[in-house]
Amino acid sequence: MRPMNRILQASSIAALLSAGVASAFAQPKQPPTPAQSISRTFAYVNGKILEMAKDWPAEKYSYQPGKGLRTFQEVIIHVTSGVVYAATPPNITAS
Repeated sequence: MRPMNRILQASSIAALLSAGVASAFAQPKQPPTPAQSISRTFAYVNGKILEMAKDWPAEKYSYQPGKGLRTFQEVIIHVTSGVVYAATPPNITAS
């Protein structure tokens, strides 16, 4: 084996070992706080609703699956309003 190849091979092995040792001593990832979990869930739901609203043809927003049921547009507004309401912190004042 040529000297240059040996140097590259040795440095590659050293780098891999260093990375392995460093990851072994790295602190474990902390689980998300409840607030972080809720925030991520709201962001995920909002993203899916937005994606669905963009995919639905604009001319079909007035689609109503049956008499007395909400239109697609009304469902999107209802769900989005609920998410906004649930994500809004309460207005608590000290007495």
